[in-house]
Amino acid sequence: MLGGQRAQMPLIRLASLAVGDTAVADLQVGVFTPLPRTPFIDGLLGGDFLKRFTLKLDYARSRLQFTPQAPPDPASGLPSVSPATVPSTIPIETSGNHILVRAVLNHREAVTLLLDTGATHTMLTPEAARRVGLTPMSHALTGALQVVGGRQVRFPLVPLAALAMGEAVVKNLQVGILSTFPGTRTVDGLLGGDFLEHFTLTLDYSARQLQLTPTPSRSGQG
Repeated sequence: MLGGQRAQMPLIRLASLAVGDTAVADLQVGVFTPLPRTPFIDGLLGGDFLKRFTLKLDYARSRLQFTPQAPPDPASGLPSVSPATVPSTIPIETSGNHILVRAVLNHREAVTLLLDTGATHTMLTPEAARRVGLTPMSHALTGALQVVGGRQVRFPLVPLAALAMGEAVVKNLQVGILSTFPGTRTVDGLLGGDFLEHFTLTLDYSARQLQLTPTPSRSGQG
């Protein structure tokens, strides 16, 4: 879990899980209290459900769209074409149920980040922050994060001039510095909502691509 904790949980078989009109049958789910200080949340929707679909996440309209993934029809002879309105397509890598993306800090430092649509702030490890020349001051602003399991973690915030993924760029972010991130391989931090909210995201697991479409009302801020 974020923050370095490990937890064991029992697994049970769920006959079906539906989100709107989208359902998955016969799903094995964990039983755990992920966020005890947030009683209105009944659990976490994970990659075992999400990876079956292409996801379109529209921050501006607060909408999530699921499109079932269908294998291409070899008899059609038609190539797969990305929508022309999408200005930036980013390759993704999966590590277990984690989604990893490549980004560039301040137009010079390449990093690997965990994609986290639920995090308020983008966060970097101390090592990644040091490589790009970011050092928290003694009077720096701080943020707080409630990690799975209920523990709250505080972290310093530092100004980042620019974060880029392909042609998608957001400037002047206050990013957090946190030491521990989950995963089966080393990552440099996580990509959070302060970057993602400037775009509509289309996540295609089968093509291993993340498409970023600037939100019209925010396009002048990137």
